[in-house]
Amino acid sequence: MIPVPRDERGPRPDALADAVRRKPVLFIYQPHAHSPAGHSVDPARSAELAAALHGSEPW
Repeated sequence: MIPVPRDERGPRPDALADAVRRKPVLFIYQPHAHSPAGHSVDPARSAELAAALHGSEPW
């Protein structure tokens, strides 16, 4: 398990990019419904996270 630190907007893209370099096989992310912390991620942050994952191979 590789934790991805978050800030007030959700998972941090820089931290996700660092985690991806460790070659994970799976990335589990729930941006809206059923978030245990009650947080939601805005579309701009979701796009930043997608960019951090671009070119990687985790499911």
